[in-house]
Amino acid sequence: MLLSAAAVTMLAAGFSTPGASLPGPQGSGTTAAASAEGQLMPTATYSVSPQTTGVMVAEWLHYGGLQQITVLNDDLTRLGVVVEAAGAKMQREANKHGLVTDTQARSALAPAAAACVSVMDADRSAEAYFPIPSTGLQSQWQSMLTGLSADARRCTASVSKANGAQFLASVKGMGQEGRTLYDLATQLKSVAGRL
Repeated sequence: MLLSAAAVTMLAAGFSTPGASLPGPQGSGTTAAASAEGQLMPTATYSVSPQTTGVMVAEWLHYGGLQQITVLNDDLTRLGVVVEAAGAKMQREANKHGLVTDTQARSALAPAAAACVSVMDADRSAEAYFPIPSTGLQSQWQSMLTGLSADARRCTASVSKANGAQFLASVKGMGQEGRTLYDLATQLKSVAGRL
C-alpha cells in the first residue's frame, strides 16, 4: 500500500523512539508502553492538529473509506428503487379498499429482501474497515452504521413475515441513515480538504 509523503512522515515520527507518541485511530494520540505480552498499551493522550487530522482523514478516504461510503450509498439507492417498484406493484394489485393479500405483499417485497441483505453486507464491510481518524466523525459513522444494521435486519425480517408496517419503518430508518451518510461524507471531504 502506498501512502502520501505527509502520512509516511507522520508515521515515521511516531515510531522513531521507544515510548514515542503514536497517532490514535480517533484523531488523538497515545504514548505507548509495552505490556507483559508485548502489546502497546495507551498511557496518555494528546491533541492532534486539524491539519494532521485532515491528512489522516484524507488517507482514510483514499485507501478505502470512500469506497465504503460509495458502496453503502449505491446499495441504499438500489433499495430505494426496489421499494418504489414494490409500492407500484402493490398499488396495481390492491383491491378496491387499497389492500393486498400477504401473498401479494410477499411477492412485491421479495426483491427488497435481497436489497436489504446487500445493505447489511455493505454495513458489515464498513464496520470491519478502519475507524475514521477523528473522534467526532467516527462517533457519527459508528452511530449511522449501527442504525443501518438494525434497520437492514428489520427489513429482511419484515419481508419474510410480510409485515408492511415493520418494513416501512425499517426503510424509513435506512432513508434517515442515508441522509446521515451524505452529511458525514460532506464533513469528511471538508476535513480532508484542510490540507
